[in-house]
Amino acid sequence: MLADAQELLAELGVRLEANASEAAARAMLAVSVHYPIRGAVTYKGAVGVNVASDAFANLSSSGVNGGALIIVGEYEQPH
Repeated sequence: MLADAQELLAELGVRLEANASEAAARAMLAVSVHYPIRGAVTYKGAVGVNVASDAFANLSSSGVNGGALIIVGEYEQPH
């Protein structure tokens, strides 16, 4: 859905970077913590957070200059 809203996001000054894996998304989020920008990552459920949880545990251990927002949704299979 966010990819479909790129024009609207751009008007708001939001840059969207899609990733193919939870690990790649987490790595890009880590950049926002170390640079003076705010970042957000969305996962479609708890499985994505579980995949990246070890890395999240140490995300701010070296200090924080920016910020991070982790959004977890729930994926429901259509019937």
